[in-house]
Amino acid sequence: SPAFKKAQQVKVKMFADVLDLGYDALLADIDAIFLRDPLPYLACFPDADVLVSSDHLHNSTVDGGLELATSSGATMNVGMLYVRARPRAVAMVREWDDKCSSNLNFWEQAIFNELAKNGGGIDVRNASLAPRRLFPMYRRSLVGGILPVSLFCSGHTGFVQRMGEQLGFDTPYAFHATFQYSGTRGKKHRFREMKVWLDPPEYHDAPAGFVRYQPALDEALVRAPWVGVQDTQRHMTLIATQMA
Repeated sequence: SPAFKKAQQVKVKMFADVLDLGYDALLADIDAIFLRDPLPYLACFPDADVLVSSDHLHNSTVDGGLELATSSGATMNVGMLYVRARPRAVAMVREWDDKCSSNLNFWEQAIFNELAKNGGGIDVRNASLAPRRLFPMYRRSLVGGILPVSLFCSGHTGFVQRMGEQLGFDTPYAFHATFQYSGTRGKKHRFREMKVWLDPPEYHDAPAGFVRYQPALDEALVRAPWVGVQDTQRHMTLIATQMA
């Protein structure tokens, strides 16, 4: 809607203004919640000008570090975006702001990805950066990195795959309520399922009570998914069982 696009314009301009003041900045969408302070983690990668979350559905690493540079081919999700206030990084964000401000027929995330990958694209095989899971971006003038999808979770890696849990991490840094299609109510319910949403007492005190339903399902069909493996047949069997 025009109102939503206008809010995106204001968000990007505000982010650019903060960077112009000389402050490193972390931009997060309103439907992203942080369970741990991410700043100590971000400080572990001082060479990176830009660290950004990803819509990639698969992890490329299992140690809690950044994703491999090759993961930068997936859509970068600006719902969690950290930029250091360095001249070239500020210039990129200012260009992002200019493009978003020029008209309402835009999606700020698409413009960011276009800027990040233009000017020859992203060099994922850079000999000095790739071993550190970093890569040149934005006309190859900035250093970027992809935040781990198991710790800075999208709606799919966090809510559906529960990737961090599968890899043995106690608590992700953040959940971003993407990959669901029920608007604000759906986002809230996803957070409830993960026990990170606090409702008022009356939400849990329905006058008519609650109905509890426990389906009889084969444990083999509902065990946690294997991280990085597409188990399509099991998924289809589970659906058929529930609908029978």
